[in-house]
Amino acid sequence: MIERGSGCINLIGSSSGLVGRAEHVNLAVGQFGLRALSQGLARARWPAGIHIAHGVVDADMHEPGRLPDGDPKADPAPIAELIAAIHRQPRSAWSREVDVRPFDEKFWQHC
Repeated sequence: MIERGSGCINLIGSSSGLVGRAEHVNLAVGQFGLRALSQGLARARWPAGIHIAHGVVDADMHEPGRLPDGDPKADPAPIAELIAAIHRQPRSAWSREVDVRPFDEKFWQHC
């Protein structure tokens, strides 16, 4: 990518990279680290034309054939489309971080 002067790397995490929870310290450490890695790589590689972005996906994924339990569920297809769209962003409008969740998610209720 450096030789070509272009490319894109999307790192996908969760809200545990934004807010640590006592019951999930092991997850928070890794997610905070992933977000920090994304920020450091972006600062180091954007000038070389390599787009680095971090995605916060805070949702339980809908699984076909699985009975709903009443909690909000995200359709993975639109999330994948969003991540693919980040790959296609023009250099004049790169995203560094995107946060995606279903419309009926109960914000931070689990934190």
